[in-house]
Parts: sequence; C-alpha cells; structure tokens
Amino acid sequence: MRDSAETTPTSKPTIVQVVGPAGAGKSFFARRFSKTFGAPLVSRDRLRWTLFAHHTYSEDEESIVSQVADVMVDELLKTGKLFILDGGCNRRPARNLIRDKAQKNNYQIFTVIVQTDEPTARSRATHRDHRSADDRYNQSLSAEQYAAQLKSYQSPVVDKNTVVISGKHTYSTQARTVLKKLVEAQKVPVVTGAKPRIRPASTVRSLGPFIQ
Repeated sequence: MRDSAETTPTSKPTIVQVVGPAGAGKSFFARRFSKTFGAPLVSRDRLRWTLFAHHTYSEDEESIVSQVADVMVDELLKTGKLFILDGGCNRRPARNLIRDKAQKNNYQIFTVIVQTDEPTARSRATHRDHRSADDRYNQSLSAEQYAAQLKSYQSPVVDKNTVVISGKHTYSTQARTVLKKLVEAQKVPVVTGAKPRIRPASTVRSLGPFIQ
C-alpha cells in the first residue's frame, strides 16, 4: 500500500492565551469562548476586582494578582485539559514564563491576538460600563494608565499557533476564525495510508474532540 502524508491531531492539551492592548476586546472574546466550551478561564481582571476595591495597577497590586493567577495556572496544568488565559500575556517575559510552564507540563500554547483601532480601544478602556457583563470586572482607566499599558504592550510574533481577530467583530465571526486556526494548529504531518480523523471546520462544535 502506498503511504501518503496525512494529518492527525496532537495529543497535547492547549493553553489559549488571549493577547491585546487594553480595550481591544480580550475579555469579550475570552469570556464567551470559555462559556462555549465550559473551559476554565483565568481572568486577571476578575482576580483584581475580587482582591482590590480600587485598582491602582501599582507594582504591589500587579505582583499579588500575578501570584494568584500563577497558582490557578499551576493547578490547571495538572488537569491535562484546555484552559484560557485572559490577561497577563501582553509582555514577552510573561509569555516566556507561560511557555516554559507549558513545555514542562506537555501543553501547547495557542495565542489569540485581539486587534482594535486605537481610538476605539482607548474609549472602551477609559469609559467602562459596569452594566455590561464584559465590563463588570473592569475599572475605567485614567488617560495616564491607558497610555502606560499601551506603551508596555508587546505584540507576539504571528506563527502557526497564533491567530489575529478583530475586537470589533461579532463573537460568532471571531469564534469561526479562531476555531479553524486552532484545529489546524493541533495537527501534525505524519506518514500514513489512513484518512485524517479530524479536518479543519468552521463551526464551534468542531473543537469538542480537542477538549479532553
């Protein structure tokens, strides 16, 4: 029988890290994506809201939020299942730490970059509406806080495990884009005469086999 190159899913579970400047729409996507699959979500905004009545984004505050988030990540890495990170991935050193933990625990990382034009992102970040579910855990940033966060943002390199989405698109459009790339990223070429078990798909249900 003639062998042919096919693709099959990798066995590694996935960390989905959502990256983007303040106000880009990270929480909008991450919260819905988590709900779609019942996947755990580590939300630094929610941790900050729980730990601090007023958000200063000081070094001490950031350190405490990071420590609690790290504990959650360490525990989730024991499960061998997909989970989502919203926040804490906007700078290269932080992403390198997550990468090292992922490798140590036989996880792979998939990065979702949320992009939105700067005026829209600034308006969202500095004028939060707590009546909205997506703004419930976010405190409006001052102009200075927004500028500082924007300056510190370091966008990841786009590769086969990265997808870019618009923070102004509907969730259904975002999900279709992410799922297609995520399914493709979870495949590796092998030599086999069998047909691939899973093909890239454009619907939300298609990711089900990968949450295991």
